[in-house]
Parts: sequence; C-alpha cells; structure tokens
Amino acid sequence: MALSTFAELKTSVAAWLKPNTTIPSAETTLIADYIRMAEAKFNRTLMHPLMEMEATLTVTSGSAPVPAELLNVITIQLTQAPYTIITPSQAPLLAATAGYAGSNSPREYKWLGETFKFDTPMSVSAAIRYRRTIPALSDGNTTNWLLTRFPDMYLFESVLNGDTRLLDDEQMTVINARNERAHEEFNDWARLSHMGILKQRPSGGVV
Repeated sequence: MALSTFAELKTSVAAWLKPNTTIPSAETTLIADYIRMAEAKFNRTLMHPLMEMEATLTVTSGSAPVPAELLNVITIQLTQAPYTIITPSQAPLLAATAGYAGSNSPREYKWLGETFKFDTPMSVSAAIRYRRTIPALSDGNTTNWLLTRFPDMYLFESVLNGDTRLLDDEQMTVINARNERAHEEFNDWARLSHMGILKQRPSGGVV
C-alpha cells in the first residue's frame, strides 16, 4: 500500500505490530503516540539541511523571543554594521541591565527558556540560522518531507515504539534490520546533501 500520509502510516504500523490480526480500538489509538515517540527520536538524532531554517531576530532592549520549534542555534549575526557574529556566552550577562549607558553592539547571548538574552540592552536586528523540529504528523498535517522521502524509517521506528510482544524473533530481526538500514540510508543522504559525498567503506567503496 502507499505510505505517504499520517493515516496510511498508522495503518501500516498496525499491520506490522499485529500481522493478520485486528488490533483493538483502544490499542489503535496508541499508534499516534508511537509515531510521536519516533518523531521525538528523529528530532534528537537527525541532522539534514531540510531541518535548517533562517529567521530574523528582533532584539528589543537586549532580549528576543526564541523561534518556535527551534532545536539548536547554528549562528546568530547582526544584520547591520558591524555585522558581528554573536556567540554563546559562558558567563552571566551582567551588562544587559537597565542602567547600561554604553553603545556597544551585542557580542554574546544566552538562551534562557523562551528568550535569548544579549550582553547589551540595545535594540537591534539579527539573523538566526537554526535547526528546527521535523513538522509533526497529525490529522491536520498529514505529511512532511521525512515521510515523503523515508517512509520506511518512519514506519519501523514507530513499530519499535509499540507493543512488540506478539512479534516473534524473526519478525523483530527483520524490523530492526530494516530500521537500521533506513537510518543508514538517511545518514548517507544527509552527507551527500551537506558535502556531496557518501561514506567510504574501508575498501574504497561507498556505503
């Protein structure tokens, strides 16, 4: 069957979890949770240019809101002279106080909860490049780029989050092997997208 939407993914997860068996409705409702757990792992572990975003930070009195769905910062840089790259601070930002009377542009920031705090309370504009979460699947958001390109990884990672007690050893071996292979292929694709190369085998071939 096709595997390109949230509904199709849930149907396939159910089929793999309980082959040739009708899953009780109470358990069927848990499949969306298995998919969410897979997505949580993807957000923790996957790296690809399609996860990278750019946005404008409007810094007001030394503070700016953290973009929604941000996982980690790649760079923050002023969009006006002197176009400084602003780096993470390793110390408390004591200069960013109401009594600050200087005119230096910010050079450091801290990520505090839902806010970026900068080392001067100036109001400036900055550009941020960051890694964002993969758009979560739902009834309202039925597909995303990862499901389109790697439906097998979505499927097998979700199955492994479910109740696999009724699967025999051979089935589990197949699921684990296919999941590992899907992750390897994703990593190959990410390397190719980032650097234009595939991972080299010791013998000189490619993985």
